[in-house]
Amino acid sequence: MSTSVSGDASSNVRATRDNNTTPSNSVARDSQVIATQQLQERAITVLANEQLMLRYALANDLSVPKVRVYFEKVAGGFEPKPIIKKWDVFED
Repeated sequence: MSTSVSGDASSNVRATRDNNTTPSNSVARDSQVIATQQLQERAITVLANEQLMLRYALANDLSVPKVRVYFEKVAGGFEPKPIIKKWDVFED
């Protein structure tokens, strides 16, 4: 006895499997989106404040242009190779 599955049913199963929206996956995806948004907001803040950009450069032993390019990429939604090791630049 063979069971045939119509094309519509098969695509519905595949769509359900591809769009796995269990609560744990949804929460993980939401938290990743929030983290990305927060990083983009921080990048925009750093780009708007030259003193803050200088602090990041000095704290991480990087040039200001390199820090600027990094934060421009982050603000643009890209995921560049992480170069910022020290995020808390207000510690003494």
